[in-house]
Parts: sequence; structure tokens; C-alpha cells
Amino acid sequence: DPQRRSPTASAPLRGFRSPEERQKMLLALLVSAAATADTSDHELAQRLKLSLWQRGVLECGADGCGASSAEFPRLAATWLSQQHLPIVRLRGGADGCGGTSCEPPSANLDALRAELGEEFAAALDQNEADHADDCAASCESFYCGPGAQLPAGAAEARSHSMGSVPPEDFADAFKFPLDLIRVTASPLIPPDEAEAAVAVANEEGMSSNEYASGKYKLGGDWVKKMPRTRAWFNSRLESLIFPTIAALFPEIVSSASVLRAHSVAILKYNSSHPRTDVHVDDGILAMTLALSPRANYTGGGTFFEHLGEGSVLPMEQGHCTFRPGSVRHGGHPVTAGGRGN
Repeated sequence: DPQRRSPTASAPLRGFRSPEERQKMLLALLVSAAATADTSDHELAQRLKLSLWQRGVLECGADGCGASSAEFPRLAATWLSQQHLPIVRLRGGADGCGGTSCEPPSANLDALRAELGEEFAAALDQNEADHADDCAASCESFYCGPGAQLPAGAAEARSHSMGSVPPEDFADAFKFPLDLIRVTASPLIPPDEAEAAVAVANEEGMSSNEYASGKYKLGGDWVKKMPRTRAWFNSRLESLIFPTIAALFPEIVSSASVLRAHSVAILKYNSSHPRTDVHVDDGILAMTLALSPRANYTGGGTFFEHLGEGSVLPMEQGHCTFRPGSVRHGGHPVTAGGRGN
């Protein structure tokens, strides 16, 4: 008897006049703690549809799952038989689900242009033009084209959660759990190559340069300003970095040829330039390549805000972290020695 077993359920269940009403209310309580005796069939049906969709069950017909008195018992029976399944995704439309799934419909840009008028259409055109210009500018400095064939096992990585909030870009392409922070299982580049890259960057003025990152000053410089360093980085974009990204994020990267490098810098951390602000990156995907051995510094590593204070993801020299650009992170303070990435 739910009234005896659940103090939470006893108050709203008391006073129902029929077994059907009691069954509906108990179902509402199982699906949502916010349900009350006044919860409509339509609202409860939306919650049931969302709960089913979260578990990967898309049994609604072409017209969706209705909330009529004829449809509701079937929907409720389906939910009761499938509620044991694990939740594999969390996002849904603003009203639960619509049609055959909870995914928001693809944007009809022509319809939006007609609905929102000339000013919106002009802004949309400008956005597309700016994106094309950014891509063209990237290809002037960084490699664009097909990537090399990766050897077997080259893209193996350990995955870490980015928390409960999907990436800002292509959110619906990724399924829960969001284990989208990926750290290479073996070095992406050999340690001696990392040492050589830092040495060349220092020769090109990286070690004497600094710039601001929020309230902190960073040592380092933009790769496109260092010709020899940029040539090395471009060779690795083609042979390793772009192909690895395509292999690790096939949900949104169809091939290495669609990738573009945007903001690329080598940063140098030490006691006078110890850390960065917590921030997000402006690319859809981002990477951090460790160029220094961990024995060279104390502290350091990448801090991810959602993991909590003191949670740092360290990397040994040559390893690389790939992640969505919207993950909030920062360079953890270096208290002694020097770290480059």
C-alpha cells in the first residue's frame, strides 16, 4: 500500500475516489516529485515521454504520443515496463517531447528569415560571411586539408566527464554520460620533439613575451607569429592532431578536412606567470598539448571547474587533452619550475 510505505505519497493519494485515480497519481509521483493531484493527463504524458526518451525508448508513432484517455494507459504501461533502463540522455524540448522524439526540430532558416524580417536575415547573412572569412583566414596561417591515416591505436584516450551540461555547440550530437574530456593514452608526440618545439619557440622570442589573460599575465606567444614553430605545428596538424580529433569526436567531425585551427598559442607558466583565469575557449573543440616533463615544475596541470576545487588533470610531456571548447577550465598555478604547453 503506497500510503503506508511512502509518507510523501500518502497526502496526495488520500481522498482519490477510484483505483484509476490512485494509479495515475502514484505514476505521477514516480515520474516527478513535482506532480500533484491537479497534474493533467497532457502534462503527465509529456513527462512520461521525456522519461522514455531519456532511456532511449522511442516507441511513439508518427504522430507522437497523445495524451487522450485512450493513449494514456498505453503510454503509462510502456513507462512502467521500461523505467529500469539507465538514463542515456537528458536534454529535451521545452515542453518535454513533441512528435517522435524530444530532439528540437532543425532550424528552418528560410522560415525564420520570413518570420523575423530583413534585420534578422541581414544578421544571419553577416554571421555566415564572418564564419567563411574566419575559415579562410585560418587556412592562410594553418594547415587545411585531408589528414594522414592514423596507425591503429593512435587515437586511444582516457575519457573524463565534462559534467551534466552538454557542450554549447552540437549539444544534441553527444549522448550522456558526457565523457568528452579525452586525454591521450600514450604521448601524441615524442618527448624530444616537444623539447625541440619549445627550444625553437624560445629562439623566436616566445620566452621574453607576455600578455594578459584576465587578471593574470602569461608568458608565451601566438604560434602564427613564429614562422618555424608554425611550420612544425602545421606538419603535426596534418599528420596527427586533425586526424586524432576526427577519430575522437566522430559525432561532429566528418573528416579531418573540415577542421580549422583558430587560436593557437604556446604558453609558458612559472612562478611569475603561474596560471590563467578560469575560462572557456572560443573553438567548438579545444586541445592542450603538454610540452614540458612534469619533473620540471611543481603544481600546474589543467583545472576543470566542474570537478571541484583542487581537482587537476595533469599530463606528462607529449600527451594531449582534447575537449569541447565550452568546458570551463584554467591553468592551475605553477609554484616552482617551468611548464610549457
